[in-house]
Amino acid sequence: MAIPVALPGAEVFAVFVVFVRVGTAIAFLPGFSAVYVPMRLRLLLALLISLLVTPTLANVLPAMPRTPAALGLLLLAEATIGLFLGCTARIFFAALQIAGSYIALLASFANALVQDPIVDQQSSTIAGFFTTLGVVVLFAADLHHLMLRALVDSYAVFFYLRRG
Repeated sequence: MAIPVALPGAEVFAVFVVFVRVGTAIAFLPGFSAVYVPMRLRLLLALLISLLVTPTLANVLPAMPRTPAALGLLLLAEATIGLFLGCTARIFFAALQIAGSYIALLASFANALVQDPIVDQQSSTIAGFFTTLGVVVLFAADLHHLMLRALVDSYAVFFYLRRG
């Protein structure tokens, strides 16, 4: 005899909404989105962060939409916010890449290319050094906590904008 189990719909929905934003941001955040970080580890990290953060965000999360179209729009908005936050942080690392390439060009080292695992492309040795140093500083100075905190705080910001 099977025991009927009722799924907690509102709780699962809340975790899923948070997971969409956090997962999209982690897919683009520097350090977390590098090629050498396996995709399953990124998904697991996003799921764990979502499970930990959802109870504190329960009062600012939107209610479950009644129509599939409204659900699609809500998930698209959450993914767009996560994409915005992740790409904003990635732009700073792109600036490191460009600065390193420019310095290598001025120092006549632009032809010495190596595979850069951070940006997953060939780049000059100086640009690779800058991006690697950027990731080291990011984690050594605990700035990755700041990025994750900004992700959680974005719920307060975008909730107030939605409420008007």
